[in-house]
This record gives sequence, C-alpha cells and structure tokens, in this order.
Amino acid sequence: MNMKVLNSVGFLLWVMFSQPLLAMRCDSWVVEPGDSKADIYDVCGSPDYTDSHYERRGNNNYAEFGQYNNDQNFQSSNQFNYGQQNFRVIEVLVEEWTYDFGHSRLRQHLRFENGRLKEITDMGRGRRR
Repeated sequence: MNMKVLNSVGFLLWVMFSQPLLAMRCDSWVVEPGDSKADIYDVCGSPDYTDSHYERRGNNNYAEFGQYNNDQNFQSSNQFNYGQQNFRVIEVLVEEWTYDFGHSRLRQHLRFENGRLKEITDMGRGRRR
C-alpha cells in the first residue's frame, strides 16, 4: 500500500475511536448530549454565561383505527376515533450555557431542554486569557 492510503486508513480509525464529534471534554470527562445539567455543572464548573427562556411547541397525535378502541364493549368519552387528530401545546424550558476555556481551546455553547443537554456547538477560539 502506498503512504496516502495508510494515512487515510489511520485517520479513519482515529475518527472512529476518538471522542465523539458532538461532545465536549472537561478535564478527563466527556460531556455528551443526553447528560443532565447537574452532572455537567459538577464536572465542568460554573459556565461563563447563561440564559434561559421557555419555548412553546406544538405536538400532533393521529389515532389509527383500533389504536385506542381494542375492546368493543368499553366506551369512553376520551377515546380517539378513526382519523381523529389531537393537537396540544407544550412549554419547554431552554437553557443555554457558554464555556470559555481560554484562547488555546474552542468556546462551547451548550443547549439544554428540560434539564438535559440537547446540543453542543463550537463558537471559535476562546477569548479569555
């Protein structure tokens, strides 16, 4: 094999077995989507900036025939009929944290929904010295 193929295979193996791409490292801990806000605070400490707000989201639920009406003898006023749609609005607490680890590392933006980490975004080089 030539050197170019070996380098490509080596890079591919490094990407597959290195820390996840959508993760953040605090000391020796890897923080990933799905982690709780309390766990991240314990591992990474206090963020440099925080913000929070509520978002209202709609949720559709379509009932299929027989999905809620399996027992033909049981009739209830809250059962769905065939083709009926149920729409409801829910509120989600969204918190955004920013960590600035200094000019030698990337700043990280963390987005939490109802206390769970949903997204990690790189924000470029840190500014703190």
